[in-house]
Amino acid sequence: YRRFVPREVARIQSFPDSYILEGPDSRQYKALGNAIPPILAWHVMNSIQKALDPEAKNGEIQVENDGVAIESWKEKFFRLIRNIRKIR
Repeated sequence: YRRFVPREVARIQSFPDSYILEGPDSRQYKALGNAIPPILAWHVMNSIQKALDPEAKNGEIQVENDGVAIESWKEKFFRLIRNIRKIR
């Protein structure tokens, strides 16, 4: 048996090969172990946006060049967080 090298761990967790891993192997293992895999983050953000804006296309994150759409999305997100904190 052999253990995975840090690059293999990064690939398993969906990090692109262009992602730069720095430092000794022990630090890379720790960083990858504490990391949120990019694909998981993408799905979580899509779910949050879908909850905040049910009219969004297939729940996919819509990014526009004008700051208005992005800002309104941020406002909805922070309002949701504030409401969650009030419930607790």
